[in-house]
Amino acid sequence: MSKMERSTSGLRTVLLDEIDSLRNGDTSEGRAHAVARLANATIATVRLEMDAHEFLARNLEDAPKNVAASIKPLALAA
Repeated sequence: MSKMERSTSGLRTVLLDEIDSLRNGDTSEGRAHAVARLANATIATVRLEMDAHEFLARNLEDAPKNVAASIKPLALAA
């Protein structure tokens, strides 16, 4: 199994490959479900970052014009 390209295109490719594998009987329903849940969790983290960037851009008076480029990924507590 090759490493996934870490982009929306790479994620889409993995998901579509998993659908093909499921339809061909090469993978189990449980595995396909797990892959889908991981993809949803990945997308949720991106949505969280986008929401945080938008919030900061609207609420920080001294925020730079391009807030998204100036903010690092959020650190999540475990």
